[in-house]
Amino acid sequence: MIKQVKIYIQSEIEDVKKKQEKKKKKKKKKKKKKKKKKKKKKKKKKKKKKKKKKKKKKKEQERVPV
Repeated sequence: MIKQVKIYIQSEIEDVKKKQEKKKKKKKKKKKKKKKKKKKKKKKKKKKKKKKKKKKKKKEQERVPV
């Protein structure tokens, strides 16, 4: 009886450890995804700024003849 209980407890402990490892892996994956998203956002912002600059230049050119 005691042996059986010990084995059962051991298996439970192992199960818990495995679950924790899975959770850690999932968290790591999520973090990586978030980082990628942030980088994409930054790139988009840069593009927008460039477009704005171009528009400003065009507007200035249009104003010159007037």
